[in-house]
Amino acid sequence: MKKLQRLPNADLIRVLAMIMVIFLHTILNFTIRPDFFATKLYFLLEPIIAISKTCVLLFFMLSGYLVVSKNRSLKENTTKTINKIILPLGFFTLLNIAYAFTKFEYNGNNIDVFVIEQLRRMASFPSSPMWFLVVLAFLYLLNPVWQLIFAKTQKPALARFITAAALIFSLLITIIAFPINKIDLMFNSFTSWTGFAFFYLYGALIKNKWIEINKPKINLLMIGLGISLTIFGDFITMWQKVNAVPFIWNDYTGNYLSIPVTMTAIGLFNLLIKTDLHWLKSKLLVYLASMSFGIYLIHTYVISLFTDIIGFDFNKLGINVYLYNFLNVLLVFSISIIIVTILKKIPKLKTVVGG
Repeated sequence: MKKLQRLPNADLIRVLAMIMVIFLHTILNFTIRPDFFATKLYFLLEPIIAISKTCVLLFFMLSGYLVVSKNRSLKENTTKTINKIILPLGFFTLLNIAYAFTKFEYNGNNIDVFVIEQLRRMASFPSSPMWFLVVLAFLYLLNPVWQLIFAKTQKPALARFITAAALIFSLLITIIAFPINKIDLMFNSFTSWTGFAFFYLYGALIKNKWIEINKPKINLLMIGLGISLTIFGDFITMWQKVNAVPFIWNDYTGNYLSIPVTMTAIGLFNLLIKTDLHWLKSKLLVYLASMSFGIYLIHTYVISLFTDIIGFDFNKLGINVYLYNFLNVLLVFSISIIIVTILKKIPKLKTVVGG
């Protein structure tokens, strides 16, 4: 069997996206707490959070870059989607439901209340860390359509038009949602994928070389400007919260589909995917990349384990805040790797973590 050729650029993006999502679910809490606003800790962590908001978008772009061009048959695409996306989604959804039931006050006659609540949560978006799997499921199932549009025999005009239209749609629905105060306007489990389709298609566009992205200065400018605007927007949002000032665009830059975050993600992906990394032959990078999908799925459970069960909660511990954040990130990352490594060695469970 021919050994799968590794793409160091793709591996690096996987690892960076995985680290970023861990940052979002650990240190983000200390940039949105009023008692830490405008402190040294805030200004130290906010730039990290600003760039980390691109994590899921990088993952979507990389998926489109790697998958759309494979030209799979309908049967093969359906099988791959079930194995790679649906099975992990189903497994962790059931796990979430089981955990929710342990917190539910069941009296023997109110099971219908629990069932209705779970159905409501399943239809809501995002209602769990699995939301990105919901988006990927729709995008993957539509691969036969994407393959027709992005076939090398086709002219790039249609693919460029659809990708550009998807970008405009993503940005507009996010902008419109704030003044009308309906953030969940179209973000439910059945339509949410449309907001993120651009990133998937953009990856495919780059793979086909139908768009010129090898412009380091422009990419660096997009990254720098995007991060700066995100930091500024986050600061204004926190200032508004602390001072109780009405602000219609409250937390706009906290949204993955805001213009600054989108700009940062595009520039960062362009830079990372085009940089010559063939010299990078790190076994550690390959190992972490192979673990990234599983860590992406597992780490939120590790965080819940630490805070809800073990009690590793800053509010309950008399510990230096800098030390706490360092230990929190390190422990979540390390324990997640250990759990994913173990699951990958169990034949019937390795599929749910990307085995």
